[in-house]
Amino acid sequence: TASQLIDTETGEILESQRIDGDPGEEVFTLVDRLSVEVKRDLGLPDAAGGEGDLSVASVTTRSMDAYRLYLQAEEKFGRFDPQGAKEDLERAIAIDTTFAMAYFNLAQPIFVGYGISTIEDRREAAMQAARLADRVTPRERRYIRGQSAVLEGRIDDAIAEMEALVEEDPNEYAAHRYLSFLYRDHKQDRKQQIYWLNRMLELDPANDDIYNSLAYAYWEVGDFEQATWAINQQIRLAPDDPNSYDTRGEFYAWRGDLEKAIEAYETANGIHPKWGRLPLAYIHQAMGNVERAREIYGQIGAEAISPTGAVIRSYRLAGIEA
Repeated sequence: TASQLIDTETGEILESQRIDGDPGEEVFTLVDRLSVEVKRDLGLPDAAGGEGDLSVASVTTRSMDAYRLYLQAEEKFGRFDPQGAKEDLERAIAIDTTFAMAYFNLAQPIFVGYGISTIEDRREAAMQAARLADRVTPRERRYIRGQSAVLEGRIDDAIAEMEALVEEDPNEYAAHRYLSFLYRDHKQDRKQQIYWLNRMLELDPANDDIYNSLAYAYWEVGDFEQATWAINQQIRLAPDDPNSYDTRGEFYAWRGDLEKAIEAYETANGIHPKWGRLPLAYIHQAMGNVERAREIYGQIGAEAISPTGAVIRSYRLAGIEA
């Protein structure tokens, strides 16, 4: 195992280290040894070298297979594949039953939202993560404490944990995201949600999903100009994403501009045939375009699709009965 310390401005290699492992020695143990040498190269004070860092193996897992599955689950979260992520996390835990952060991720609310896990399952996974919290880094421990606080209804404590993480590291993106969720879902404070979403954009300006969340947040506070700006930014960054056009269609429907709503939904549907179908059928039916509405309902067929509360509210405000 080797490492190099590089000056990011000049590209000059300042120091390099190489560690050779003994036969049978674990990869994570090598990483721990290498980190000690890197600290020495950085010229950190003696106190930093003796601060009692946890080993990589103790804060993750001693199983490469379990860790690989954990990383695969992270990737599947990003691809909106909660079923695949859940399966990988469960397989990781089956390999290493002391893998604290795998339990932490298994307790994420997305699994309950998609109907592939229960509240009881989520609570049990969070409890397991809390029991194993002494095996993780101080940073990860704050996330675990924040998660436990949410499940126990101590939202202010959860917010305090995330704000402490941001104070310790202003670039801690996941804490910013968690704060935006806490203010949206638990505090119903859209202004604070908008604040943290904008902070996320400062860290990741090319993330189109943030603009989608911002669009809805601005919409909720009645700032339609900013909502339109945000959704247009998402379309600029991700022109082939049907979700952005679907959101634009929802906004136009809410404002009663049904022709533009149809145009946006048709664009979403053209990118992916399952996007925008139900709202298109409702709007065409409301406008008297019966044949087009029937065509879309026929495409949907026997699929069990129900519009979200936000969609129903949009149509009713626009005079459309969903």
